[in-house]
Amino acid sequence: MLIPATVEKKMPPEVYGMICSYACRDRGYTGRSLSAVSKYTRDISAPYKFQSISLINLFEILSFTSVLQQTPQDVRRVRYLFLSDSPLSDDPRWDDHGIEDSAYVRRKTGASKAVTDILGLIAPTVEIIHGLFLRPHTFCLLPSSLDFPALTELALYHHYRSKPDEGTVYPTLRDLRLVSCASLHKADFKWITQLAPGLTHLYISAAHPYYDMLFQDFARTVEKVLSEGLLPKGVQLMVELPDLEECDINDEHRAYIGQLQQLATKFSRMSLVESPADIATSEDAEQQWVKSVNR
Repeated sequence: MLIPATVEKKMPPEVYGMICSYACRDRGYTGRSLSAVSKYTRDISAPYKFQSISLINLFEILSFTSVLQQTPQDVRRVRYLFLSDSPLSDDPRWDDHGIEDSAYVRRKTGASKAVTDILGLIAPTVEIIHGLFLRPHTFCLLPSSLDFPALTELALYHHYRSKPDEGTVYPTLRDLRLVSCASLHKADFKWITQLAPGLTHLYISAAHPYYDMLFQDFARTVEKVLSEGLLPKGVQLMVELPDLEECDINDEHRAYIGQLQQLATKFSRMSLVESPADIATSEDAEQQWVKSVNR
């Protein structure tokens, strides 16, 4: 997005700012690049430099914290954030005995505090947060000590199982996505309702019959939640069907999928959606986040 120097200063700052707002919706590259175009562009684009930020490993989380802490509040406007606890390629998580090595433990502990610091600094402006957890409880994205007055979408991938503390409420949250997380139980819908009283869409992954021995419990739980009114009437339940194309499935597995389809027919508030591309890495989850930011 290069604008000739003869034109850029003639353009109203409001228009230039609007262009920057639409341009800075990637993993952060555009916002940083605009700072190098010219002094005028750097000044105009400053409020959008960190508008969209992706931190795909613990090292990036730790590094960005110090950058954000040194950034003036008026230009510390992060609207879209992606976080992952993925390790660096040369930083093994486990030693030969299956125990987390001390270097990784130290980095993980530091990253946990860093995430809390980041969330505290961006809480007033952040609108979309996606978090990928390759290991359980690396950091928390539901801190009770923070308010998120602008947060509308929250997506948690894989091993996120931390529940919010009592009293944690995100009143503006409309879209909650629990992707490839462990199967939900009836009690989980209580904290979901508590967390987001204004929720309109709850996106969950159906238990995979090939990998989850208790997959049949998922269908029973969904039926109870909808029939007993455990989910507010204004919430649409979006259930992601498991991808069975490359699995050796049997009649029991097929019956389970049929049961989910019957529930979607029975309850108008339940919809079945196709499984997206496999979310196996931070890059996969990051692509889903970019789609949300730009839709």
